[in-house]
Amino acid sequence: MSAFGLALLALALALSAATLAAYAWTGVAPITAPRGARAAAVEMLRAAAGEGGLEGRTVYDLGCGTGALVLALARAFPGARVVGIELSPVPYAIARVRLALAGAGARNARVRLGDFFRAPLGDAAAVACYLMLRPMARLERKLAAELAPGTPVVAVAFLFRGRRPDDARRVGGALYPLDVALYRFGAAART
Repeated sequence: MSAFGLALLALALALSAATLAAYAWTGVAPITAPRGARAAAVEMLRAAAGEGGLEGRTVYDLGCGTGALVLALARAFPGARVVGIELSPVPYAIARVRLALAGAGARNARVRLGDFFRAPLGDAAAVACYLMLRPMARLERKLAAELAPGTPVVAVAFLFRGRRPDDARRVGGALYPLDVALYRFGAAART
């Protein structure tokens, strides 16, 4: 094998190891939200935001992976500031490239490499997440403590077990249906 081939193999192995390490640490695999789930999340947040919308406000995508939902949110809410937070370096890098290639359609979006559990989220006007079961209980406590009363939160596939959603939809086909649910969070919204 050539030196270039060996270097390419080493890079592929290093990227795979970094992704597996992030998955082992967080319990969240880097999976992209399907188009139907992204559309449902956008529609639910649009309805929850009401007439004032999200203009000039911050929308977070927690565990944004490769940035598909960040990009959908940025396009749906061009006047909002959309922030994706991703811990795994490989999906984060892909999200950065994806937003750069989107150009003007993502001018209002950015992604940060980091742990959303350590990020202050009190300025959120809305939150979206497509995670896995393991972090949901901890995230539920964090959102309840930090968000303003009534802040809309959309969860894709893995829902908050301690709350009843304000709206819920099943999207996708018979082989791969996903639930998308809208909740209201914040200290006064606890159930």
